[in-house]
Amino acid sequence: MYCNYCRALNPDDSVFCSTCGRTIGHEKAAAQKSNNRDGETVKAQSTHPPLSPPEEDFVGRYSRMNNEELLGFRAANFTLRRSAQEALEREITKRGLSVSLSEAASNIKYKGVRGWLLIFVLCSLIFNPVWALIILARVWSNNSANGSPLAGLITSLIQTSIIVVITGYGIYAGSKLNRVQPGAVATVKTYLKLWGLLAIGSAFLAVIEMVAADATNAAVDVSDIAADLSSSVFSLVSAGVWWSYFKRSKRVAATYSS
Repeated sequence: MYCNYCRALNPDDSVFCSTCGRTIGHEKAAAQKSNNRDGETVKAQSTHPPLSPPEEDFVGRYSRMNNEELLGFRAANFTLRRSAQEALEREITKRGLSVSLSEAASNIKYKGVRGWLLIFVLCSLIFNPVWALIILARVWSNNSANGSPLAGLITSLIQTSIIVVITGYGIYAGSKLNRVQPGAVATVKTYLKLWGLLAIGSAFLAVIEMVAADATNAAVDVSDIAADLSSSVFSLVSAGVWWSYFKRSKRVAATYSS
């Protein structure tokens, strides 16, 4: 049974519409008039299509919808009376949401924390913190092997502070993305800037260390320096790739649009 007010489909024994709450019991009674033939009840079924709601009802309903619901209702392409369709278009234009039906459908398709966006969230909340712990263990291991304990301690404390701050900010950014909170994308871009700056700084220090060791003929493990340099370059490239993703992604635009 269709509701004559909002066109929602309801069970045949419904008294009230499950969507708009209006009484539809009288419609059911009219649709189930019966004729007694030989002691049997034959129910007459209504062959009339559901009626279009009056325009004034739609105007009130449109005004109560948020932007997402309004565009979703338009994208669903309901068969509406011309006056009701015009009222819908006026409400959309009034809110500055004049997008095409294909754009509205695309927003619904891409909306949600899935795909590459989900991978970034998992990296921020789980994988990056684990990797940071591994790096910190390596930092303090090198400090214990350093010939100058005080200098090594100061260096390790500085590195630890930087890694903890950036990793913690990454967890914060990933949490905002996962909860689809306002300003989540801006927070992520700030995190990526910090990530890139850390990578550049680490690469610079690795180069300085290599040049200084070569100038003083000091015995250093070149493989460790090369590994640090490679890791820094990889981090810088990763930050750039993710920055481009958050700038161009349809899913990001659909999920975190205002």
